[in-house]
Amino acid sequence: MREVLEKIQGFFERYKHLKLLLILLLIGLISFQLRAQPADMGFTDNELLKKVFSDENGRMYLVAIDPYYYLRLTENYYRHGHLGETLKYIDGKWVPYDTCQYAPPGHPITRPVPAITYATIAVYNIWHSLDPTVTLMNAAFWVPPLLSILLGIPVFFIIRRVTRSNIAGLVGALIMISTPALLYKTSAGFADTPIFEILPILFIVWFIMEALHNQRDLKLSLLYTILATLTMALAPRMWAGWWYGYYVVAVFLILYLLYTLVISRYRDKIPLPLQVEDVKTLLPIAAIFILGSALLISLLYGVNVFMGGILSPFEFIRIKEVTEVTGWPNVYTTVAELQTPSLEEIVNGALGNPFLFILGVLGILTSFI
Repeated sequence: MREVLEKIQGFFERYKHLKLLLILLLIGLISFQLRAQPADMGFTDNELLKKVFSDENGRMYLVAIDPYYYLRLTENYYRHGHLGETLKYIDGKWVPYDTCQYAPPGHPITRPVPAITYATIAVYNIWHSLDPTVTLMNAAFWVPPLLSILLGIPVFFIIRRVTRSNIAGLVGALIMISTPALLYKTSAGFADTPIFEILPILFIVWFIMEALHNQRDLKLSLLYTILATLTMALAPRMWAGWWYGYYVVAVFLILYLLYTLVISRYRDKIPLPLQVEDVKTLLPIAAIFILGSALLISLLYGVNVFMGGILSPFEFIRIKEVTEVTGWPNVYTTVAELQTPSLEEIVNGALGNPFLFILGVLGILTSFI
């Protein structure tokens, strides 16, 4: 048995890229399997009840209300080429018009086509070519678990970079993909935007981290920075709160740049492994991401979209005001995202266990040593 294990170890030492690929494949398959479980309708053994929750082909319906909104937009785009049920002539031009939301008057749709629409149609075209009974709803059902295969990749590489350990990266990725709140919001049938909210932020952070760690290789560093910038430019199609990731990374880069400038001046007095040229290589990273993202978002979606994102944090602090409006009924009081969670709910939703939360805090503190 020992000889077999030694041969396996020797094989993977010779083919390290294959070992890395198998680790990523394992993370992706576990993530998919965790989220695919609703399709089996394990919540009941009653066949009659299963028929109620499934279409004529035995495929389960979507599991929440909001996904049907995005399904409707997707069906409109697939059938008509625009997100509305119809077009209306407004201010001298034809615009897509939503006749269902805010009915009966409806409203024009000015938002760009969301990424979830493109993803659903892509899954539908591939699956429908193999099985003509497949519908857009069936395709939408599987979009979150399919995309969740990518969730663990950036987390694995981020933790692996910090700890220099494949095991640590694997454990971190598994904790991430099994986070209760994220698992619930990205399960099969929950064809909403949460999967698109978290994916771009994770990849942007990973790309920026790699750019910083490869500063001595200018070409590689700039390549990772460009990847982060392009991902940031795609984020507005994925989530209206795209500005969150932009602010977090931009503010970090500015603070890190200032920190490096200060440390570089006193590097002879402070025994830290920082060089003067770090400032010169850090400047392009910060400039390309901050200015490049602003330029691309403005060009792709309009200056108003970028400026709206920049000002959004100041409007976001008033988001709970809608739940305090007098009058009945007030539907906003039922929106989960507008409720103030307790610390216990945050911990349980993020990790599912206070013990893991404490270990995580201790891990962050010890990482500074």
